[in-house]
Amino acid sequence: MIDCRRPVFGYLYILMAVVCLAAVLPGRAAASPVFVMLEYADETIYKDIDSAEIMSSIVLEKMVDRGYVFVEGQSSPEEAQLIGDTREVPDELDMDFGYFLQTGSNVAGVRLCNANEGDILDSELTNAIGQKYGADYLVYGTVNALGRMSDCDSGLLFGISYSFSESGLYAVLTLRIVEAATGKVIFKSKESASAKNQALGAGALKLGQDKVNTNMYYGAMEKTVDKLIQKVLERKW
Repeated sequence: MIDCRRPVFGYLYILMAVVCLAAVLPGRAAASPVFVMLEYADETIYKDIDSAEIMSSIVLEKMVDRGYVFVEGQSSPEEAQLIGDTREVPDELDMDFGYFLQTGSNVAGVRLCNANEGDILDSELTNAIGQKYGADYLVYGTVNALGRMSDCDSGLLFGISYSFSESGLYAVLTLRIVEAATGKVIFKSKESASAKNQALGAGALKLGQDKVNTNMYYGAMEKTVDKLIQKVLERKW
């Protein structure tokens, strides 16, 4: 007599394993949306620094470190059409930060470069870009402003001359995230941060360094991106 019990039980175990995987995998997929980085923009006058690329690299590194899934993107006519040209947008004073930033609506309609959260972009374009890379969300950043800041003070204290100086660099950055399927801008945040050096002098003695350097530039960019990423982490994707 042939014993069929083992094969039957074996098939049952396999069937149960398949059912469990089918239940688990969709949940994992839903919990791990895919992002693609678009080409960032630099609205500052310092074009030789390539701040847009540096911002993009920092954002990518910090989001990947926090478990976000990214695919590699590249420039395309569809992407350029979606983003638009910030040079078409008039300058106006941004009261939040006190810098002249390019804001408002593009003459050709709402483009990603000037869109606010809740705006609907061309869904055919966003969906085409999303399908091209297999991405659920499009990530776009803008370097709005870079600048230098300084302060100094001097005087006499108990007959000894003293001096205090502080110098630094600030960065103003904007991050936008678009839902590829619908074209809706579901996230927009603009943040500012600075990196500073200080020096204190008393008579012939001087402590500290008040010179502006490359580390301060990266420090300002990274601090600002940290603020943006913190806002991203507050959202459920």
